[in-house]
Amino acid sequence: NHRDPSIRRRAMDVVSALVDEKNVESLVPEVLDYVRLADKEFRVDLVAKIYTAIQRFSPTLQWNFNMVHRLLIENGRYVSNDMITSFCRMISQHQELQEHAVALLQGSILEESDNQSLMQVASYVIGEFMLNPNSDQSSQNECLQTFNTMKKIVQMPQTLPMTKGYLITSISKIAARFGWIEDAKSFMESLCSSNNIDVQQRAGEMARL
Repeated sequence: NHRDPSIRRRAMDVVSALVDEKNVESLVPEVLDYVRLADKEFRVDLVAKIYTAIQRFSPTLQWNFNMVHRLLIENGRYVSNDMITSFCRMISQHQELQEHAVALLQGSILEESDNQSLMQVASYVIGEFMLNPNSDQSSQNECLQTFNTMKKIVQMPQTLPMTKGYLITSISKIAARFGWIEDAKSFMESLCSSNNIDVQQRAGEMARL
């Protein structure tokens, strides 16, 4: 809480280095509370250190996911592509975590649409692991809402081309799984006139598939 930013920075650096399997559950949430006080350059480094500590010392997979989910929500612009890839890989390797991850990230899609890092993770996880609930109508409606929200996010001007690529792939996978082929194909064809060549190409490939 010191007013001097250089002292705060050193204190945060020391605290993040002290995290281990005995104190991770108490220290990581506390460090996250103070990350927003850090200057931009240090925040990138600190976010990476916190992520590494979570991966090394998490007591459970669900706690791991919940902490990184919070990290993404609060610090999305300071998260590296390597961290996004690592987190998605972790989720893909643990089937017991996937239902929990999909449920939380469906909420994130609705509430955090301008957070590019979080949208990339959410798009990948939902596209891979959101299951068709078949006869459960309320769950079907929730999945359809997620599907339609993802289409809206693609069309938002602040959505980066890389994020749109994640979303386009996810929308296509969901459409194939749920039988919403014509809807998705029509949407992909509308994106073929995008002024971004990567979005054009990805959407065109998905429409043909």
